[in-house]
Amino acid sequence: INYWNTSAADAVAESVLSFLNNNPNLSSIGIGIEDNAKCPNENLPFDYENGRSVTEESSTVVYPDDPAYLSTVFFTFLNHIADKVAEKYPKVMINTFAYFFAEVPPKCAIRGNIRVIFAPIGENVTESIPKNKEVYQNLENWKKVTNNLVIYNYYGCFLASSCYERPIADRIQ
Repeated sequence: INYWNTSAADAVAESVLSFLNNNPNLSSIGIGIEDNAKCPNENLPFDYENGRSVTEESSTVVYPDDPAYLSTVFFTFLNHIADKVAEKYPKVMINTFAYFFAEVPPKCAIRGNIRVIFAPIGENVTESIPKNKEVYQNLENWKKVTNNLVIYNYYGCFLASSCYERPIADRIQ
């Protein structure tokens, strides 16, 4: 999916609305990135206020060298969908993962009907979250962006060190 294209966002929104029309009792739906980090147009500055690539300066432009660039593009795309869903289904939440390129919080605001599932794919699961400095900083920054935040862990999903002790007590405080 081309996250830079509002026509693509409209098409996804239309599909989501059709699904919700056929399943009107749902309280949430999932829309997320695929398990990769390759995106088209990732060399172009992006104006998240207007949802488009730009060439001129603006206070709402994020540039490709900014760690929040791809996350901002994705959440601008998702905000567009969330607005359309909220018009017809104001109580439906959109669940999405914040991982790969979306692990860093975006520069744009996030709509209130989006629930972010923070899933730090590069986290060292043998250590507590505060010891994972980059993960911890991203989590702290996500808390500034949204109150609709859930944490997802990858216990048992990836290679762990031979001393893997699952520091659960430190992690669930």
